[in-house]
Amino acid sequence: MGDAGRNRVQVLLLDKSTLALRQLQRLLSEFRRCDVLTFDSVRTALQSISRQKPDLIITEWELSDLTAAELLQALHARRDWENIPVILCTSNRSQKLRIQAQKLGVLDVLHKPIEPKILKLHLKQLFPRASSLEKRPDDEKKESIRSRINRIHTLAPLPALAKSIIDISDDPGSSVRNLADVVKRDQSLTAKILKIVNSAYYGFHREIGNVDHAIVVLGFDEIRNITLAACIIRSFQSSKNHLFSRNKFWLHSLGAAYVARALCNYKPEIFPKDAFVMGLLHDFGKVVLHQHFTDIFYKALQMAVEREQPLYQVSEELMEIDHAEIGGMVAESWNLPVPLVKAIRYHHKPAGAYGHEEEIHLTHLANYFCHRFEIGDSGNPVLEEPHVGSLKAFGFEEQDLGDVWTNLDIDVQSLSEFI
Repeated sequence: MGDAGRNRVQVLLLDKSTLALRQLQRLLSEFRRCDVLTFDSVRTALQSISRQKPDLIITEWELSDLTAAELLQALHARRDWENIPVILCTSNRSQKLRIQAQKLGVLDVLHKPIEPKILKLHLKQLFPRASSLEKRPDDEKKESIRSRINRIHTLAPLPALAKSIIDISDDPGSSVRNLADVVKRDQSLTAKILKIVNSAYYGFHREIGNVDHAIVVLGFDEIRNITLAACIIRSFQSSKNHLFSRNKFWLHSLGAAYVARALCNYKPEIFPKDAFVMGLLHDFGKVVLHQHFTDIFYKALQMAVEREQPLYQVSEELMEIDHAEIGGMVAESWNLPVPLVKAIRYHHKPAGAYGHEEEIHLTHLANYFCHRFEIGDSGNPVLEEPHVGSLKAFGFEEQDLGDVWTNLDIDVQSLSEFI
């Protein structure tokens, strides 16, 4: 087992069910100073363990590739892994399964739904010093932030119109008329879309006077993207902090959406409409922080500037969570596809994720290009170097990124007309 006396406890959660993982994360967040990694397969869990041995593994029996039996056997095969405590959480109440699990060395078998008191009792026994540390005011604030963010569906509900647009675009039986009918219900949104369509960005010689015509000229997916962006953008209140401008933030996000879509030319297996959403929402966690945790978010912005340190790192220090993870939670609560959720959650840490790496690398690079070429301002004062793995995934060399940017052909000046 790892150093049980250290302040932070490393926990691996394994379950095929996203809901089950979310419930366990919520329980663990109540036990202070836990770093939680979630996986749905034995293979990815073992890869994570080989990089950093956890203090505790909590697993379901049936996983997406193998069972917990194979996981336990792999742990026992390595001397430095065999003492990692494993708790089995399962809906299967079979006595045969319990006996088998205990023979394989699990610490305990807990039945779902998990009883919090039992789980906390195990945590206190395994990590007595971590659980008995005297709480400081900052720790109380961090716990409050975590507990509120776990109710993300109430903090950041998906606008009804945006949900209708996503549902229509995901339904193969939907038509242009279906999309037009939804858009035209909102007169202010219709006016905004027509203003964008007739902007210099698209450069049409004749004015487009209605949504039906706009969809015919630009196409279903493009109008869907414009409408979705307009819905999301107007849900964000104005900012009064000079370090975080609403317009500059959304220009950065919109720029990332169009850059991500353009990068699909290098990765045709990624759908451009999905890439657009990845770019648009990659920093949405900052919207949640700005609207619901304003004071500490402004403090993080100021500290990032003073230290010349990436904002996500300062946020992790102050709140034990960063905007990327919050954005991933938002995307998950909106039932967006897993690749989009992961792209948002890991866009600052592409090396820390397994599965859907191409989407993650794409979003990471879109964010990088927007910072490097100063499309808007996301509140992050530091230009980070692009991740080597992301460059490799796209076949880019760092010294050639200027040429790549030119080839993407992003009209930065015209994008500002969207805001």
